[in-house]
Formats: sequence, structure tokens, C-alpha cells
Amino acid sequence: GSSEEELKLVNALHEAIKEEFPNATEKCHRDWSVFLNKRRFFSFFYAGKNFGKKVSGLSLCLNHCADYRMANIQGVESVRGTKFQREKYRSIRYHDGYSLGLKSFEAYENNKDSIMEAIRTSADMMTDENYPKRLKIVYSAEKASFKTFDSNAHDTDDRSRVEELCEEYLSPDYKQS
Repeated sequence: GSSEEELKLVNALHEAIKEEFPNATEKCHRDWSVFLNKRRFFSFFYAGKNFGKKVSGLSLCLNHCADYRMANIQGVESVRGTKFQREKYRSIRYHDGYSLGLKSFEAYENNKDSIMEAIRTSADMMTDENYPKRLKIVYSAEKASFKTFDSNAHDTDDRSRVEELCEEYLSPDYKQS
């Protein structure tokens, strides 16, 4: 079960998502996910009764127009799913996304415009034109490659350069200014 405050947050987000994206579809299974063109651009992860102590998370997609940087919103936590580590091949999981952490309904209300802009930016990556421009990283014992469609236009399969770029792009500090 969720707290009353978290329910207010979910209801406010749900209304904003319905208004902003009338053609979106939704699914609920451990989280609430919203799709455009059958592609997930938003997920809400519940904190439940611990809301206020723990954060509720909004999972979003990074956008090439922002050089794949996470949104940087005052009073809202921006975090990566995993921290990149050389030769830890799973550390690139979820490399094309990030989460915004909300500790209160007030944090949402105070930053509603910025949060909705981050959601719109994520949704923009689900268009047929932009979906192929997601950050593309392959990092395994056998192969390494890194390709971006941002202002830097990286395209390399040199392992040491891939690792350098992963350290830059997947850093917890790689945020919009």
C-alpha cells in the first residue's frame, strides 16, 4: 500500500500524463509504465508506506538533444541505474535511462514544470525519428562499441575509448547544467 501523499503524487502525475500524452498506453505491474508507439518512456516506481523516507522514482529515457545528460532539477534526485566499472560488463545496464527521485508531493509540485519537461524529453525519444538515436553501448568481453547521435557524434569500437566514454556519459554527475 502507498501513503496518502504518494497517492496524491500518482494521481497528479496520472492526470498530467493523460493530458500531455492522450495517445499513450499504460500498464501496471510492480510499477506504472507509460508507452508511446509501444515503447516505454516513463515508469513510476512506488516507495509504498515508506514514502518520505524512501523516494518514489520516475524512470526516463535520455535524449540525444541534451547530449544524453540527466535532468538536473533542484530538490529532485537524478540517478543512474548502475555505476559504470571497467570490466564489469553488466555495469552498462540501463545506460539509455535514468531516474528522478521524489521524496514528497511537495517536491513534485515545486518542480512540476521541470519534471514534465523531463518526461516530454523522454517521450520525444519514442518517436520513429528519434528512437534509433538512443545512446548505443555494447560492452562485453568479446566486443565494445559506443555510438551517440548527440552534438559529439561518437562512433567507436576501440575498447579503451569506449571505456573512457562510458566513464564520462554514465557518470552520476553527467547532468544538464
